[in-house]
Amino acid sequence: MKDKQGGGMPAAPTFGIRKLPGGPGGDLRLGLSGPLDAEGAPALRDELETILEKGVRHVELDFGGVTFLSSMGIGSLIAAIGEYRDLGGDVVLVGLSAELLEIFRILDLLDYVTIR
Repeated sequence: MKDKQGGGMPAAPTFGIRKLPGGPGGDLRLGLSGPLDAEGAPALRDELETILEKGVRHVELDFGGVTFLSSMGIGSLIAAIGEYRDLGGDVVLVGLSAELLEIFRILDLLDYVTIR
């Protein structure tokens, strides 16, 4: 299938991370967009590790622009939450769509993940 410019397959949406104004406690807030999948999960994991190394212990992840969440994305989130909590912090998820919230409910993660 060709894209409108005639150059082959259209580009798949890419995962994006952007810094947003901090949350209520001055926490770092990241806006996520696109699919949090096998390609997006490593980018998020690397970003959260870098932030943790800089001493930030509380991060809000705004899922308002996330279009898909794979098992690899969930695994990266659970691992990051554990690392942050081990150091007295947390990763808070905000802006989840009803579909994404349902994924966390089905996986019985609502008691583990902090969602606002």
